[in-house]
Amino acid sequence: MTIIKKFETEEPSKFPKKVIGLYGLVFLALIVAQVWANNTLATFGKGFDEIQQKDAALQLENQVLENKIAELSSINKIASESATLGLTTPKSIQYVQ
Repeated sequence: MTIIKKFETEEPSKFPKKVIGLYGLVFLALIVAQVWANNTLATFGKGFDEIQQKDAALQLENQVLENKIAELSSINKIASESATLGLTTPKSIQYVQ
């Protein structure tokens, strides 16, 4: 009688494939999160740029208006406007007693 021992080959465990699949899903989720973050930052940057342009335009308009106010409220302008309306400097001052 001969003894024949049958060697059973062990199948490789499926654990590494599951881990690789899990790592793949995590990596894919990180890529999606990165794309979303970049898109959000780009949109925010575009909006910030528009706000800066509007701010610069308002500052320029404010400076123009301040210059116009300064021009219209200058003493020479007020004196010439009052002269056209008939107001003149008094030649002699008279006091009421």
